Amino acid sequence: PGADDENNIDRSALRPFRPDDMPRVLDFDGMPPPPHDSVMLHGEMESTAGNEQQQQQQLQFRERVVVLRGSYLFLYDPDDVDDDDDDTNAASDDKYIGPP
Repeated sequence: PGADDENNIDRSALRPFRPDDMPRVLDFDGMPPPPHDSVMLHGEMESTAGNEQQQQQQLQFRERVVVLRGSYLFLYDPDDVDDDDDDTNAASDDKYIGPP
């Protein structure tokens, strides 16, 4: 019940990644402490306004908080990170208030 025939995965057991999941990404023995989070510009394609024939893709560089945990990179919108008012948006003890 609930198994996907193609990959034999029970999709009913899956749920979206939540902010309170972040500390558990490294929740196993032998892992060194993660590096500090940092802010960087991330290139994202964005459609310009206009009708379908006139739309063009434009590369926009958005500020993102980059969080390295294990071998995973999580990119957060700065508004989804509570940085404890240290004016950096970059510290490993930041609180994540939205999904990556």
